[in-house]
Amino acid sequence: MAGHFVHARNPVGRYQRDNGEQHVEIRSVGEWFDIDGDDPATVRDAFVLLWQALRRHCSDAVLMGSPSQTGRELWTRTIPTHGQHSDGFPVLSEELRGLLHATAGQGHNELMTPPRVPEQLPQLVECDRTFAYAKHTWKSPVGTPRRITDHTFAAWSEKEQMRALCGCRHWQVRVTVSDTWNHIGLLPATAPGTTWPHPAPPSPPGPAVPKSTPP
Repeated sequence: MAGHFVHARNPVGRYQRDNGEQHVEIRSVGEWFDIDGDDPATVRDAFVLLWQALRRHCSDAVLMGSPSQTGRELWTRTIPTHGQHSDGFPVLSEELRGLLHATAGQGHNELMTPPRVPEQLPQLVECDRTFAYAKHTWKSPVGTPRRITDHTFAAWSEKEQMRALCGCRHWQVRVTVSDTWNHIGLLPATAPGTTWPHPAPPSPPGPAVPKSTPP
């Protein structure tokens, strides 16, 4: 076996007999559920319902050790066995992969303090988009991307522009924070030696600062 996996929240213990014929893997149910709020009976029922839901789509589907392993196993079932991509999906060049990696920021936490917000908040909301990534990639294109300039975009019809804006794209845009803006930063910007900041204060007079945003 690969040995134990030491993790602060979800450690994995792997054991096997000396002859290597039998092994067991012990994982934390916290990889699937909130262990502080769920009792064992609820967790078991949830596993059964999930397994039954998967079996309606795949008669031989099984639950793996973690949600990510289960998702990868299910994803492999969607790889075409015939047709255009039966031999595999095209892979982007190293240059393009590096470009996308360097210009695609991750989520951010932004603390808003008075006077931008009242002393006492009416409520606090956290949006967890963990599963949104799978939805974003569900209809993502494959192959070499097409480069679109601002002149090309301006020449398109409104319908073509809306299709491009609502589809899977990677944009490089130039924006300026409005003088009346009083909310969180929406678009990430690169900054030398730091992570991706999300400028929120109104921009000073002068030329707009180029900023890149992921799809």
